[in-house]
Amino acid sequence: MESAKPERVSSALFLLYTYFEKVISQCISVQRVAL
Repeated sequence: MESAKPERVSSALFLLYTYFEKVISQCISVQRVAL
């Protein structure tokens, strides 16, 4: 069980990273349109 925990944490961090990356890209595109 202890060996499976780090994998779950890393996968969760990866999902969060991809999610924030999409949000940041959308924000940049919105800023470009606003400018």
